[in-house]
This record gives sequence, C-alpha cells and structure tokens, in this order.
Amino acid sequence: MSTTTTNFTDVQQTTLQKTIVQVCSQLEGFLCAIARNGTLQQAIRATFGDRFHPDKLENLCQDWETYCFESLPQIKICDSEEIHGLNSLFSPHHHTIYIAQEYICWKSTQTCDIIAVLLEAIGCFIDYEVASFNSSWGQGLSLAESLSSQEIKCHCQ
Repeated sequence: MSTTTTNFTDVQQTTLQKTIVQVCSQLEGFLCAIARNGTLQQAIRATFGDRFHPDKLENLCQDWETYCFESLPQIKICDSEEIHGLNSLFSPHHHTIYIAQEYICWKSTQTCDIIAVLLEAIGCFIDYEVASFNSSWGQGLSLAESLSSQEIKCHCQ
C-alpha cells in the first residue's frame, strides 16, 4: 500500500505520513485476517449475492492472505475540499484512495476510526473490482459497514 501527501509543510507531511503508515500497517493486518478467516468472502456474498466474479474474489483473498496488497489503490492525503468535504474517496480512474488531511488530524489518536474510513473506500474498490454489475458504490459502502462493525474494533485492541 503506497501513500503520498501534497501541499503541506514538512512538519505536517511528516506527522500525517507517520499516522497513515501506522494506520496502513494495522489495516493490512485487518485485511489479511478477514481474508484468512473467511469474513471477507462471507461479507461479499451477503452484499452482492451471486453477482460478483468468484475468480477475482479468490485472487484478492489469496493476495491478502499472504500480505500482498499491490493491487490496492495508492492512498493520497489531500485537503477535504479536493474530495468535496468527504473523509475519503476511491477514484477508479486514478486507482487512488484519497483521504482528507483534516480527518487524519482530527482522528490521529483513534486509528480504528481512520481504518474504518479507509475501509469504506476499499469497499468501493472491491465493488469496482469484484462486482459483476455497476452498483454506484452503494454495495461497496454496505460491504465496508458489514466488515467494520465489530471486526475492526477487535483487531485494533
């Protein structure tokens, strides 16, 4: 998982980058765990029914089980205005997840909250990659909600 920051002072960039690196490390552990224990597969089946590509899901799970996250979009820290006031946003055209610097600063000591916001964008990425229909991201957000409820809290403790 690669990250970049833009348009901030060196001190701000260092602080934001440190936080996001810590969050990404925890997020990768979480993604590996849900791929290994079957939670991801169950959530995708519950969210999409039979309208997804099983081969793409299998490849994604195999990658995540072995801590291979190269297929995930890069994460770019930006001003919330750039993403219309949202906390995070997945852009399939740029293969990038944008996360608002303001949100990271606000939640810097609550990494589980940052993970949950990134998981929403990853849910949209999974929707885009695995679903066999265009859901306008609604299913991606539902997927993230089903994964994030107790799973993240248990993983962060």
